[in-house]
Amino acid sequence: MLRIAVCDDEEQTSIYLKKLTEETISSHVKIFSSRRELLKSNEEFQIFLLNIGIGEFNGIETAKRIRKHSDALIIFITSLREPVFEAFDVEAFHYLLKPVNERKLKEVLRKAEGKCLGRKSEEPLIIRKNGTCCNIAKDDILYAENDGRKVILHMEERQIEYYARMKELEEELGSQFFRIHRGYLVNLRAVKSYHVGGVILKNREEILMAKTKYQDFVTAYIKFWRRYKGGI
Repeated sequence: MLRIAVCDDEEQTSIYLKKLTEETISSHVKIFSSRRELLKSNEEFQIFLLNIGIGEFNGIETAKRIRKHSDALIIFITSLREPVFEAFDVEAFHYLLKPVNERKLKEVLRKAEGKCLGRKSEEPLIIRKNGTCCNIAKDDILYAENDGRKVILHMEERQIEYYARMKELEEELGSQFFRIHRGYLVNLRAVKSYHVGGVILKNREEILMAKTKYQDFVTAYIKFWRRYKGGI
């Protein structure tokens, strides 16, 4: 789930943006009433929906300060056309004019979600085993298995067993992985085929899937590959 900050001078606009965002992509949206309040926050966000506004302390200046410590995606929402070139200076992801077109906003949000998830999939999984930290490429993991207080990572050539909670691992791995059973977390990229009772991986191994998870799995699988291929 992506963390998104919304900051607009108009309260109703912020509420509208929050509603549409949470309807469109898997996200937790927090509204900030001012740009100063936003910058005082110590929270990390993957996407900012930021009004440019006017005056010395405007959205462009806010974005410059965000850029000092974050590579988050910035989407400007504004009624002003003039600052569009300044938006490029802070590497804005997109620039939407008010009144915001609902279809266009949803399109931009889905593209932003795809980019954020692409970044997350490139980040290695960092685990601690026997006092040593290891980096593991997420694409190398076929699936994770819950084994009491431990988790077993299954890969093509090896397995790694270490102390971890499946719930925390699920959150860390993100939407590239799906919990098909309380005991199994599967890499969607590793899935070759599936049926109501299980998932068959590219190495021909079959993993049990809970029947109650089937419909949600199909939805997540289709959504993942649409994003991966650049679809909306």
